[in-house]
Amino acid sequence: GDTLYLDAKTNILKAKLRPAEYTWSTGDTAPGIYANTSGTYNVSVKLDNGCELQGSVNLMLDDFNSNLVSGDVCGPEVILNPGEFAAYLWDDGSQSANKVVTHDGDYYVTVYNEHGVGRTLNTSITVLENEAAEINILDKQQLEASKEAASYQWYLNGRPIPNANGKVIKAVWEGTYTLKVTHANGCSRMSESVDTDGLFIEALENPFRVFPNPVANTLNLFLAQDVDGETIIDIYTEKGQLISNETYASIPQSVDLSSLKNGFYFVKCTVQGKTYVAKIVKK
Repeated sequence: GDTLYLDAKTNILKAKLRPAEYTWSTGDTAPGIYANTSGTYNVSVKLDNGCELQGSVNLMLDDFNSNLVSGDVCGPEVILNPGEFAAYLWDDGSQSANKVVTHDGDYYVTVYNEHGVGRTLNTSITVLENEAAEINILDKQQLEASKEAASYQWYLNGRPIPNANGKVIKAVWEGTYTLKVTHANGCSRMSESVDTDGLFIEALENPFRVFPNPVANTLNLFLAQDVDGETIIDIYTEKGQLISNETYASIPQSVDLSSLKNGFYFVKCTVQGKTYVAKIVKK
């Protein structure tokens, strides 16, 4: 359990001794104490004849805190993991640390600590529908989600495409597309990837896109190529004067241009030795 009562009085009375006072290593002076942490507890008992007795107990309390999920959980597969223990025994006889389930129900697992002490943990779950969408390739460079969902987020080469939140998008770059759909129950799931290399004859060759353009304050950046890492964003005037130089741990999703005067500028993005440039209008 989480708390244990340590009694120093019972054995003293059984031996027909008459205790005068008790002193525990915790500082308590009662005949017994409640202990809620593991460790060694010492007690000194002074008898009415002046003699003194010493006793100790090494207490090992379990800390079987359950990490099992419960209630409504997103499917289609739910991983049940009670936490880190020395051994496991599930209700179906399996002994792995994790159990994968796909149906509603009550599940049980007996866990054991390094001392061989065990406790049975249980949970009750309801598996919510969480079906992934498939990506259909349409004509005119369009990609479509195969099912209705509460919201959509499209990705290109593992990077979320800004403002690509519709059921259908125009694939202006070749590459690997994926789609995350979020259902009305709040569950989200990623689709299988679709490689569009060679499918779109008119796909854009420039992988670096900035928007909105013209821009007032915040300029969004998107790099369609599958590169990332330390990124340098330089901003030049139309005459080639460097006015801003910032280094980021990875490609930023946006930069603040509110301090710039109205006019034409060039934004240069350098990542992994590759350089990309876009011309913008600050308004």
